[in-house]
Amino acid sequence: MVDVTTMQPETRECTVTVTKCVPREETRTRKVTKRVPREVMKTQKYTVCVPYTEEVTATLTVCQRVPVTTMRTVTKDMGSYQCVTREVAANPCGGYAKNTGCGGCGSPCGRCAPSGCTRTVQRRVWVPNIVTEQVPCTTYTIQQVEQPYS
Repeated sequence: MVDVTTMQPETRECTVTVTKCVPREETRTRKVTKRVPREVMKTQKYTVCVPYTEEVTATLTVCQRVPVTTMRTVTKDMGSYQCVTREVAANPCGGYAKNTGCGGCGSPCGRCAPSGCTRTVQRRVWVPNIVTEQVPCTTYTIQQVEQPYS
């Protein structure tokens, strides 16, 4: 034997509440505050900076270059070349050798001049002429000076 459950249809009633939005018209009165611009005159105190002209007199310290002239002693050689004439021993070879066994020039040619023979030569010689003089010399120093300004 087997138990069997079978389902049978059954009709039942129940009440369900459903909410629905339904448009409706109604008149309400409410108080609304609106901001409306208006002009109001107020008196206030405040401080402002007003530019103005004022003349001020003061001094300013500045550095200036000031010339200072002093005298200096300067020594110059104002000499010149001069021609000097001299008597020298004559030697046709032009030599002046000593202890060579020849008549003074050292050459074996035998053309040496006999002793006591001279010739005249001219040479340029510097003749100094030292001159001392005073000359002005300008230097500059820095000097602080007060300058007025306004």
